[in-house]
Amino acid sequence: TRPAGLERNTASDVMRRTIGLLKKPEYLRYAITSATASAAFFTFLGGAPHLVIETMNRSPAEYGYWFVFMGLGYATGNFTSARISHRFGIENMIGIGNLLLVIGVLLMGVFALWGPFHPASLFLPVMLVTYGNGLVIPNANAGAIQTDLKAAGAASGLMGFTQMGLGALTSYLVSKLPGETAIPMIAIMLITSIIAIVLSPPKFRSQ
Repeated sequence: TRPAGLERNTASDVMRRTIGLLKKPEYLRYAITSATASAAFFTFLGGAPHLVIETMNRSPAEYGYWFVFMGLGYATGNFTSARISHRFGIENMIGIGNLLLVIGVLLMGVFALWGPFHPASLFLPVMLVTYGNGLVIPNANAGAIQTDLKAAGAASGLMGFTQMGLGALTSYLVSKLPGETAIPMIAIMLITSIIAIVLSPPKFRSQ
């Protein structure tokens, strides 16, 4: 997609564009919202295997079967985004996705406190989390890139770095917390989800 007539970028060009993006509040809002929303997903990836295999004494194969629900949630969210984002707008889709994400985490917390300690109590609510991710992430990426079309590559790369970096941090953090219950994992997911919804682009929050 890169026009053949463009001049070759130097390292200083890339750095200048990256710094320019970091100075744009609208870009930072999209990037941080996307990173904190996806961090809930990565936190679950870091904590769920121990809970299901070690604490619930389920086999790795059974964990794999339940894991399918996460993929279904995210794929359905992406499918929804592709079909209706042009009607509802990027900001509204991000806001709705973040709201669903928080609801999913809260439902997981309710099941952890008062429900049966079963893989379904984790993976059914997390479908709502991953569905919300499927609404948030593609729309946040699209919004971030549009903040400076001349730096679209830098914007996309920086967002990917932010998502993977924060996800690595939260998944590592949850692995160091007590794993006898799902509460520590849910607490981290709730914190990142609340940050994501607070940072939702203002169009949704003002309506």
